[in-house]
Amino acid sequence: MSDFKRIVSLLKFSQRFKMMIITAGLFTLFGFGFEIFQNIIAPQAFYGDSIMTSNMSFPLGGLFIAIMPMYFAQMYLGLSLSGMVSSSGMAKKLFYDVPVALYTCFMMVSYTVVVLLRVWMIHVNPEYTSIAKLGVVELGIICIILNLYTALVFKYYIISVILFIAGYLFFYFAMIGLYKIQFLTDIMIKVGDMSFLQAVGVGYLLVVVSLVVYIIVTRLIYNKPVSKKIFKAYTKKN
Repeated sequence: MSDFKRIVSLLKFSQRFKMMIITAGLFTLFGFGFEIFQNIIAPQAFYGDSIMTSNMSFPLGGLFIAIMPMYFAQMYLGLSLSGMVSSSGMAKKLFYDVPVALYTCFMMVSYTVVVLLRVWMIHVNPEYTSIAKLGVVELGIICIILNLYTALVFKYYIISVILFIAGYLFFYFAMIGLYKIQFLTDIMIKVGDMSFLQAVGVGYLLVVVSLVVYIIVTRLIYNKPVSKKIFKAYTKKN
């Protein structure tokens, strides 16, 4: 426990600490603002009059809130590149143990925040309950894509970016109805038949699956060399 506290206190020495904190804060604020505007203040502008429409149910604000934990994980990953850290034997804790523990906690908190915002949405606009249910499940699916990216980005930067963009666009365009994918349509129909609590349970299950993916992939690639692009970005002088 003492080692964990000491390592947590090292966060402020990470490369680009201030920039990461500011970026994470801006993403979170945008996510909050968009969630509240889209789902509390002006849902009709986004969803129309049909309470069963699935088009535009994509939780963009929730995605920005869920991105926040990634920045804290990356700050520790950057800190693990320090020569002093490597020679002290703390590199594994900074690259794997601490980021995994903190990322898991922050991801669960971020998802819970989105769930609470959707509860507020149902309280204010109960006619859009079906949209709230779709949103929490869709965000759980998005977390799988996001966590795979976070696990890979430090070692396989190009591959992780391609996977994230391709996965995100594929899912986003399917959800807004640009093209139809039958198995996703079937999933959304089943979600529509669930209660909100059941949908939240499915969403949490998907988040847990995404975190398991993150942990397994991070463990498997621990001994792989850091991406040259990432190494240059984190070691260049300010």
